[in-house]
Amino acid sequence: MELALDLLRPAALVGTSQWNSTKLPILTSFAPLEVLSAWIEAHDQPGTLVYRFSPGQRVIVETELLDLGDRDALIALQDRIESGESIVITAPPVETEGRRWMPIASGRGP
Repeated sequence: MELALDLLRPAALVGTSQWNSTKLPILTSFAPLEVLSAWIEAHDQPGTLVYRFSPGQRVIVETELLDLGDRDALIALQDRIESGESIVITAPPVETEGRRWMPIASGRGP
């Protein structure tokens, strides 16, 4: 993927993934991921998100930890996005005591 990013030099990429996917830690090594949708009701895989990132972009922000095993927390995150809040995945997930937590940052949208 790094080679493709170097060759194509896209301004931004949009994709989908499941919150528990092993792809997310890889993607967060390139840039923070802006969460466009935290919960896609119509998707056949529960816990699917839509993200966008701009390769090379880095931010330093305060984060909160999102419990990836908590369906209600993911749906509540979607409600926050629909209310205009901007959500960014800032780093790979953290695993403690058998649970996965995703570091996220928030701010008000435009």
